Order: sequence, then structure tokens, then C-alpha cells
Amino acid sequence: MCLILTVRLDKADAPNAATICEAAGIPPPRTGRLAILLGRPPRGEFVIPGPEGGGGCSFLTDQADWNAPTWDMLPSPRAALAETLRTLRRHTTHGFSFEAIWTGDSPVEDRVLSVEALASLAEQNGIATRIRYLVE
Repeated sequence: MCLILTVRLDKADAPNAATICEAAGIPPPRTGRLAILLGRPPRGEFVIPGPEGGGGCSFLTDQADWNAPTWDMLPSPRAALAETLRTLRRHTTHGFSFEAIWTGDSPVEDRVLSVEALASLAEQNGIATRIRYLVE
């Protein structure tokens, strides 16, 4: 189990997900062969990997608690996460959603905000544990 930082692009931006990810320096979303063969449109959903690769647990301090209102993240990865979020928004036309959720949990609330407000939350160690952020 681990922390998963998920981004979902607007339907209009989903076809450009690989390019958007490349611009942000993160791995592109995987599209299954079956989806391609069936002609299904790209979903535009991908994960921001942790600073050590893989899941997002390497963002967290040893004191992080999934029952706390916000994640306790290490300082250096917070700055990198904020810049990744800004880069994603610069390369999207309709914004995106972002959540940092422990595997198996679900968001309990949606919050609409600007990318600068979300980046500021990341920089100030304020990313909530069960909130889906809708970035305009």
C-alpha cells in the first residue's frame, strides 16, 4: 500500500496526455493494447511518481499519517511537486484534477482552485489526505 498522486485530464486534453506528461518530466499514461484495438479514446489519467520513482510514498516523512488532515511531505519533493503541477497546467487547456490518496481510500470532497493555490499547498505541506482538487 502506498500514496498515489493521480492526475486526470479534461476529456479535451486526454489525447495529448503523453505530450503533457513529457513536458512535466513524468512517465506517460499506459494505454492497454485492448483499448487501442477497440478504438477507445485515451483516458488522460496518470500518476505522478515519487522522488525515488514508483508510488508516492517517497514524498512522505516517517511521521506521515493517512488519518491526518494533510500529508506530511519532505521539503525537497514538495517544491518539485509544485513545479510539476504548474507545468501540467501550462500544458493543458481545460485544467485537471489532482488527488494524493492512500491506496484503497477515496476522496470525500472536491475543491476548486487555481494551480497557484494548489502549488502553494504543496510547497507549504498542505496537500489534504482525502480531497480531490479541481484545478482551473
